[in-house]
Amino acid sequence: MVGVYVLATWVAEFLPAPPCLNIWGPDGTETILFDLLSCLCRRPLTLLDPSLRQLAKLPESLCPTIFLRRPTEKSLGRLLSTSRDPNVLYGGRLLHLSSTFVFFTTRPLSLPALRVALPVLAVPYRRLPRDQARELHALRGQLLMYRLLHHEQVAQSDFDVPRFARESRVTARILGACMEGNATSQPAIVSALENRDEDEKVQLSQTPKAAVLEGLLVLVHERHAKARIKEATDLANAILHARLAPCTLTAKAAGAIISDVDHALQTHRTNTGYELELDFATCSSIHHHAQANGVLTLLQPHPDCVFCSALAENDNPLLVAAPTASSVPSSPCSPSTQVHPSTLNPETNPTPEVACHAN
Repeated sequence: MVGVYVLATWVAEFLPAPPCLNIWGPDGTETILFDLLSCLCRRPLTLLDPSLRQLAKLPESLCPTIFLRRPTEKSLGRLLSTSRDPNVLYGGRLLHLSSTFVFFTTRPLSLPALRVALPVLAVPYRRLPRDQARELHALRGQLLMYRLLHHEQVAQSDFDVPRFARESRVTARILGACMEGNATSQPAIVSALENRDEDEKVQLSQTPKAAVLEGLLVLVHERHAKARIKEATDLANAILHARLAPCTLTAKAAGAIISDVDHALQTHRTNTGYELELDFATCSSIHHHAQANGVLTLLQPHPDCVFCSALAENDNPLLVAAPTASSVPSSPCSPSTQVHPSTLNPETNPTPEVACHAN
């Protein structure tokens, strides 16, 4: 994975986001890897103070690989958000950083980054021999050729792993784009990130957002035509309490979570409270976001749910790009008996137009 990161530093401007590498382990064990990356990464630059003020003084087109030793997460938050935004106004001018980062820490950072642990028993303060350093410097010509020949291919890459959680998915997109056109390397990247994705989903599954999505899944699988926010809140709280989570959601908080998850999930005010129409697009979106947030219910898919089946197969385009609200009818229509979207067969009823509720 470190080798693919090195390639990413040479095409950083063409990637979905500038990649970050977090090398962590006992103090002093990073020295030989620091030397190796300094030889291979594009335009390595070590900073002592990770401040936006320092980065703003760099030439705009430099796009360096920035090395930082033992930075604090607080100091990096603003730095990373700025590097991933192409239009940041600072000091009277727009910043276009596109810089990649390598963080050397004693503990793994919780910020989005590709994390690599150093061996605990590694010999500290080893340095790269000069003859090996010269050999590595000689490879920079080949890395430059990679940039010249493949930058357009990288920029046009549509590699994606929708079933991954957010952070793992972004990392997969970045690294996969660097290997665009290589039929064996991209699956290897996905395989290497599987454990990381599982760890991320374990953490996400304990959040209030996951509980709200799991409550909505219950209503979908029970074939409700509408999901009342109060009902979804009660289900979410029951799930949180059953798992000994120290929080209780209000209906207002649950509604805010639903809106934040997907702005296409629009709630409507009624005389009994707010509710969500469970049409085809909404059911698809709920399943899609539930998978991305590690909702535990999906570990055992509902046997009669077409959306669960599509997630299990990972090859149904309905869940990769859910239909927009404008593509789904908002008024009741045929058939005369109620048909819930989760029971539709995508082979015999492939379009969302059939997902209508009875009068």
